[in-house]
Amino acid sequence: MVIKPVSGRREPERADDRKNSQDHDATEHRDHTDGRAGIPAGEPRGTTPMTSQLAANDHPRADRRLMRVEPKSGRLSLLERMRENSPQLPRMPIPRALRPHLPRTQIARAEANSSSHPVMSSGMLAGAGALAVSAASLLPGLLPFRPYDQWAGEHVWDLGADRGEIVATADGTPLAVREIGPENAELTVIFIHGFTLSMDSFHFQATKLKETYGQDIRMVFYDLRGHGLSGRATSSSYSIPQLARDLHDVIDTIARDKPVVLVGHSMGGMTILKFAELFPEVIEKQVVGVALLATAASNLGDAGLAAIVDNPLVSSVAWSVERAPGVFHSGRRALGAVIEPLLKAGSFGTPSMAGKTLVDLTNDMIGSADVEVMAGFLETLLKHDAEGGYANLQDTTVAIVCGDADLMTPVNRSVEMSRELPNARFVVVPGAGHMIQLEAMDICNDELAWVIDNAFASIGVEKEPRSSVWDRTASSPDEERSEAGEERKKRS
Repeated sequence: MVIKPVSGRREPERADDRKNSQDHDATEHRDHTDGRAGIPAGEPRGTTPMTSQLAANDHPRADRRLMRVEPKSGRLSLLERMRENSPQLPRMPIPRALRPHLPRTQIARAEANSSSHPVMSSGMLAGAGALAVSAASLLPGLLPFRPYDQWAGEHVWDLGADRGEIVATADGTPLAVREIGPENAELTVIFIHGFTLSMDSFHFQATKLKETYGQDIRMVFYDLRGHGLSGRATSSSYSIPQLARDLHDVIDTIARDKPVVLVGHSMGGMTILKFAELFPEVIEKQVVGVALLATAASNLGDAGLAAIVDNPLVSSVAWSVERAPGVFHSGRRALGAVIEPLLKAGSFGTPSMAGKTLVDLTNDMIGSADVEVMAGFLETLLKHDAEGGYANLQDTTVAIVCGDADLMTPVNRSVEMSRELPNARFVVVPGAGHMIQLEAMDICNDELAWVIDNAFASIGVEKEPRSSVWDRTASSPDEERSEAGEERKKRS
């Protein structure tokens, strides 16, 4: 059962009615739990927001909180009549009928390669849906969070870094870097975050992979230029090709000539693809694994993040911000008021089911982004094209992970990447949105472990496979690892 927010006014509750309702809710809620406060019966304590979506939706209290309350009198107010007569905008997640029907894993790749998938919703539809949800997200009564927040109390702003440093790029922009794991580890894993986010978006990957691999890997996180703790730069340098050159500087400074795995989310994945296009020699000699999370190689102007923000209002205000930021300070606020709600609304497939901690983390990162930086990257997102990197990744272990409710980088873009990278592992998570590493963190972490396991095999380091992907695919671990090793030998 899917519960959707409903329009209409809710009648204010009196104190006595509210108390009686709470007593009744508490009694009824205990009947549907297994003794742990707020956890539906049968749901394991470690269940993620994705896996417990059905249980939360079936909870009897959810229906009552979203029930339409009719006015006492038979007459409707002017505002209510306007609501009744107004067309209903699409809500997020997008209707199931508009989602391509895709396989969950590489096993059913034949289905993904068919030409029967419908085109993803246009920028206008995606923008309208994001606007509707951004408006609804301002009304907590319409989008209640699930009663059980698994990550409440988690220090999500703490990566648990062992070291911190600053890397200066070729043009002098300082990039904030955090590291976990020994400097002499045999494999370095570099994480590149997305537009308006920060390295903290990989908090749960940092903690899980540290637990899984311990001292075997060195993890490197950094904030893109203009983001997080990194320095600001000129607006002309806010481009994906420049981000690819920054990545080259990070690899050259931190990893030097050691083998690396690259993990990119959203614009971070676009950076990796452009890096593969601009620096094929580094891909061939040093990069032994790539993970692309909720990203795209091109065509964002047709649907997705770029299409959502590509409208006359955003363009005119962005033009003003770039050319006269001091004079157009109010314009900067206007741009933030337009873009920020769209980004927040489009981050999760089902915001109310993600849990308050994860939603707050994402919203705080977006809310901290500099408006001038937002404006500076709009053009590069519209014009993004890194398809030239495909040819240089054919012999590299690649995993592509996305959600089928992603409004920012629609699932069709991942389908296109999987077709151009036929050897890549392709995973679609039903119901997940753009923040795939938070909504489906267990799946993402497992896919990253699969890439790391294959990376160790390709450089000839014997390690026990840590990923459970072996249990979910047709191939055995030995077959996968031997194939990766053979490919690496051919390249060297």
